[in-house]
Amino acid sequence: MRKWLPMIRIASSLLAAILFAPLLAVAAPVGEVIFAAGDARIDGLGSKLVKGAAIEVGQTVVTGAGGHVHVRFVDDAFVAVRPNSQLTVDDYAFDAANAANNRVKFTLVSGTSRLITGKAGQANKQGFRLNTPMAAIGVRGTDFVVRASADTTRVTVQQGAVVMSPFSDGCSAASSGPCSGALARQLTASLAGGYLEQRGQTAPTLIKVEPSKLPGLFAPAREEPSSKASEALLEVLPQASVMPAGQQMRSAPEGFQGSSGIFWGRWDPVVQSALVTGGGYEIIGQSGSFVLIRPSDKGSLVFPGDGRVSFQLEQSSLLLRSADGLVRAEAVSPSLVVNFGARTFETAITLRAAGQSDSMHGRGSLTSDGTFLPNAQRSNADIMGGLSNGGLEAGYVFVRRNADGATTGIGVTRWAR
Repeated sequence: MRKWLPMIRIASSLLAAILFAPLLAVAAPVGEVIFAAGDARIDGLGSKLVKGAAIEVGQTVVTGAGGHVHVRFVDDAFVAVRPNSQLTVDDYAFDAANAANNRVKFTLVSGTSRLITGKAGQANKQGFRLNTPMAAIGVRGTDFVVRASADTTRVTVQQGAVVMSPFSDGCSAASSGPCSGALARQLTASLAGGYLEQRGQTAPTLIKVEPSKLPGLFAPAREEPSSKASEALLEVLPQASVMPAGQQMRSAPEGFQGSSGIFWGRWDPVVQSALVTGGGYEIIGQSGSFVLIRPSDKGSLVFPGDGRVSFQLEQSSLLLRSADGLVRAEAVSPSLVVNFGARTFETAITLRAAGQSDSMHGRGSLTSDGTFLPNAQRSNADIMGGLSNGGLEAGYVFVRRNADGATTGIGVTRWAR
């Protein structure tokens, strides 16, 4: 028997390898396709990319003429791959408990891509990098567009800031984060119409053009979020489990996410008008290119006739102005009280991020159709929103500005009783 033991051990090892190899080979998806059109695929795979397809580390998204792919990653980052482009996901790790473990790395082999950093890139900027054949690009908390070829890289910033540098002994393609040194250049969104261009291994050059000409220097966008970072960072709202009597569960319309009573989305104004006019929905809040809508139940809207109700904040996505632009903020001491008898509402949230804070508050009336009508003298922010039919849910978007009119905080909130 002893002489058979080595052979038995070998056979057991081989069997274990056969049984568990498929499990080890399966990579966890790090992103999901939320929009795909035209010629769009994963390099090496024959099938066309479709909405809902998983994206894994090591894969390269390839688009042909007219191809567009939008990917939402596990940390809520947004990436758009525009026509005639190749973008590789080199690394992607998100650890909500330990920011030091966050790693995000892409290579734009060619073409044009737009990237809006999510929680991983916001929490650990030294762990984020986008490489092109000629340059390394790091972020300061950002929304930016890059166009790359074998010998030229261009970058423009829509929110936040980036740092671009040619590869060198102190800036290798294998490293992470923004490079420093004499050849590194920073670009912020405050420079309207500005972009950095790098040709070969020289330092990037700042070029300024009319803002309207920038899209022609990169590639056309299709159905992407607006340039406001807040709209890209909005999170999925959970579905409500309770409905008003007589009401039926409503699923989110195409292009929207949310609960059974209130939905949010970003869209083209033409599509927006057609959906709301003919699709049975109405707008209750709008700011920039994202809106809050609810099913249009004209003639059957029902709200409590009395009672003072404190709503609980269920979901929010908030951004606060900092030196790096708008950065993700946490909600401190949120409150929303609706007095159904007096037909009034009052709300307040303190936004806190990076050692800074700013408080928004608003008071006003509740209209007969359940929308909020803020009192400008008693509010320090523009507030647009209202209640779902039955008054079980509430939601609003807000824009907080200082005395000079500059935006200091923006966000979207969803509340439940």
